[in-house]
Amino acid sequence: AAGLRALAALLRPEGGLFLMVYGLLGRTGVYDVQDMWRLSGLPRRAFLEGPLQALLGKLPAGNRLALNPRMWSRKVKQGDTSTLSDLLAHNCDHAYTVATLLELL
Repeated sequence: AAGLRALAALLRPEGGLFLMVYGLLGRTGVYDVQDMWRLSGLPRRAFLEGPLQALLGKLPAGNRLALNPRMWSRKVKQGDTSTLSDLLAHNCDHAYTVATLLELL
């Protein structure tokens, strides 16, 4: 909240701020994989090139990531490195619920 207030203080009176946030529920399955990465202790590149590829190749159909059509995209299924890096091994990713977003504001 302090960061948003600091940004707002820099705006002109007629100014505006566009804020985009990730919704926690819409990214179901993504944070499970990110947690696996953190728990593995592996550097990002090592996780992307090894365990992640193996993991994605063996996900059961009932897995939360596999059940999320917006996240389980063609590029993810094909193992596109840029997509996997941004979606599943991003160290600055943070998602919000309505309640946590309201706390932020």
